[in-house]
Amino acid sequence: MKAIVRAALFLAAVLFLTACASITEWGVHKPVDASKAAALVEARELTAALAARNHTLASFKGTGRLKLWQEGRGLSSRAAWVGSYPDKLRIAVMNAAGQPMASLSTDGQHLYLVSHAEGEFYKKQSANPTLQRLISIPISSNDIISILTARLPIREYHAVEITVDESGRGYILSLATKWRGVTEKIYLDEDKHSVLKVEIFGNSEKLSYRVVFQGKRQVDGFELPQKIIISDTEGNRFELDIDNYWTDVPLESSIFVLTPP
Repeated sequence: MKAIVRAALFLAAVLFLTACASITEWGVHKPVDASKAAALVEARELTAALAARNHTLASFKGTGRLKLWQEGRGLSSRAAWVGSYPDKLRIAVMNAAGQPMASLSTDGQHLYLVSHAEGEFYKKQSANPTLQRLISIPISSNDIISILTARLPIREYHAVEITVDESGRGYILSLATKWRGVTEKIYLDEDKHSVLKVEIFGNSEKLSYRVVFQGKRQVDGFELPQKIIISDTEGNRFELDIDNYWTDVPLESSIFVLTPP
């Protein structure tokens, strides 16, 4: 009997010491690699800086050339636009004589479409309408406004990391959430200052669209691109060559409300 008791006590002691060792191991925080910690801090700071870029640019207008590829067909035309961050935008597509052929506008409450050539009018209630039916790319009007002001659309994220681009052209900021995975990738140049490309992902980390910025121009202290290219994985493509750009222009809200022709 005493032998059984001693064996039981010995077993209990072993289990106790093992448990204590496990608890001690779990409770002690292992030192974090200094280089990884520095990279994490840098990634967070870069993301915050990009989110705040051009944050004082409130209203704008511009002119340029628009090119659109849909289902293998292409369209090229002059265009003019005005906008007010974050949710007001009006774009006019013009003919060679400078007369509007079609207009698109969103005032933060509705989406308006006008075909001046055919006398058609469309209006739909939406605070942030998608333009997929128009350009076949699943991008919202608010994202377009962010892109036109070079603010960048920043998706929700819980984790961010910075890695070297395997192409050798700089770095990649990857934003991710706990339940959706990667939501956005931001491609930076070697100096980690200029944004070369942005990729936006949907569910299951499927690419929704990408934006490529080409060239640079300084306008009233704001750094803006010369050319914007938006595309998806289906071959749809939207290009905007910017000729003129004006910042902080006075705009009336009524300019974003379209009426039947």
